Amino acid sequence: MPKATEDAALPEPGAFDAHTHMDIMGLPVDGILAAARAVGIKRVVNVGCDLASSRWATSSAAEYPDVYAAVAIHPNETGAVYAEREPVLAAITALAESPKVVAIGETGLDYYRDYSARDVQQAWFRAHIELARRTGKTLMIHDRDAHDDVLAILAEYAPWPPYSVIFHCFSGDAAMAERCAREGYVMSFAGNVTFKNAVPLQEAALAANIPIAACSLGSRDTKRLEAYTASGRLLNRRNASIFAENVQETIEAMTPLGVSTFITTSGLELPDVPRADQRDALIEALRTAAPIAEKAGVTIVLEPLNLLVDHQGTYLSSSHEAAEILTEVHSPNVKMLFDIYHQQITEGHIIANLLAYMPLIGHIHTADNPGRHEFGTGEINYTQVLQAVDESGYTGYVGLEYKPTCATARSLAGVYDALR
Repeated sequence: MPKATEDAALPEPGAFDAHTHMDIMGLPVDGILAAARAVGIKRVVNVGCDLASSRWATSSAAEYPDVYAAVAIHPNETGAVYAEREPVLAAITALAESPKVVAIGETGLDYYRDYSARDVQQAWFRAHIELARRTGKTLMIHDRDAHDDVLAILAEYAPWPPYSVIFHCFSGDAAMAERCAREGYVMSFAGNVTFKNAVPLQEAALAANIPIAACSLGSRDTKRLEAYTASGRLLNRRNASIFAENVQETIEAMTPLGVSTFITTSGLELPDVPRADQRDALIEALRTAAPIAEKAGVTIVLEPLNLLVDHQGTYLSSSHEAAEILTEVHSPNVKMLFDIYHQQITEGHIIANLLAYMPLIGHIHTADNPGRHEFGTGEINYTQVLQAVDESGYTGYVGLEYKPTCATARSLAGVYDALR
């Protein structure tokens, strides 16, 4: 597994990986989970493909608090167990009763390979659908070259509750994405959507009307990222050209998906290097990348992070200092990510600072404090804060970057109620 780097890590509060196969990695689960946590993946769902892997997923979920499971017979495996369909299905059904099993999958149809006859796959798909409906678990679909039949079988069981059907590694076209969006199905677009030859898939992602508000800057070159991070990131003058390369590479990968905002942080303060020198290096790196952003019509946003709770040792923590740096960079395409949670901890005076620095703000993140949970769980009056943002004329995104204290739908409903 590649070594984790600060640039590779997701911003707090991190994320969860909804589709893993740890059982086939040949590595200790503790090590896999530690490596995931190092890059911001806090929870994982391990997905079964046959009875043995479904049992493994369920037992691992019972053993590890941050592991959940999905259980099913993969369409390519259905032929091998069709003669024992009833006992195998009964065993999968028993596993599905576990509270740590969150989905039935992966199931569906695979016409690309001929490992299992189509009628056998379809019979198992219907059986899995019926199990998902009885247990109230999400249906996790594997669909390869079988789009019409998958959609037709799903329609037999319509209507589906929101978020109850997820297409793993969506591979359809724009028309299928539009239909899935209308039906309320969740579509997972994996890393292949960033490939240069993936134009139809990129069109499908856009047709699904899934706007990507922002993404972190990075690179596919892990060695370059490791060297960049180890040598001080933006705080080392020698890294200005590397940062520009990362900006160019990320823009090329993500602008076809409609992304126009790219996030960076300063990195950890360097020992034995005067703070003023690190500040100058940070300004130089942003100035070097600014023409790239301006030419592409995108925005780089610099995020100050709090020192007191989450990011001890980081160089840039204050929106005030970020504003001074951005004023010196002097580019309309290099702005600030104002994270209200971080700045409540660092400076307070949220509304006053938001209004003061609004011309320099390109993106906003939100969470309550303490705990980084949803609105209404802490001390920040988000009704007043977001009213001030709205009245300021700000037209960018306001992101929800918090750790939910309950199920996603209920958590989002609480956020909505807090803003009414």
